[in-house]
Amino acid sequence: MGIVTNHLGKHKLINALSKKDLENSNFKKTSDNEIEITKDGFYFGSFMNKGFKIKVEEISDEQLDNVTQFLGKKLNGYNIIYYQLDSKFVEGRIF
Repeated sequence: MGIVTNHLGKHKLINALSKKDLENSNFKKTSDNEIEITKDGFYFGSFMNKGFKIKVEEISDEQLDNVTQFLGKKLNGYNIIYYQLDSKFVEGRIF
């Protein structure tokens, strides 16, 4: 997920965003998972101005496995629901 912050501090969420999506010549990297837009334009389906910031929030496969193991110890019989099933997130995963 991506969190877009504009000049007024207002936030907008973008689904299916990863750190790889932040690799763009119109973005200035400000941290490992944050960028600042350096050129007005359409990005990820929305118009964004220079100065807008985008932060990506994502979990690793290890974190997901740890949660699954934790739930397995605490609950008898449960289902995991994946809310984001875009191919870029599920390729190579065994369900």
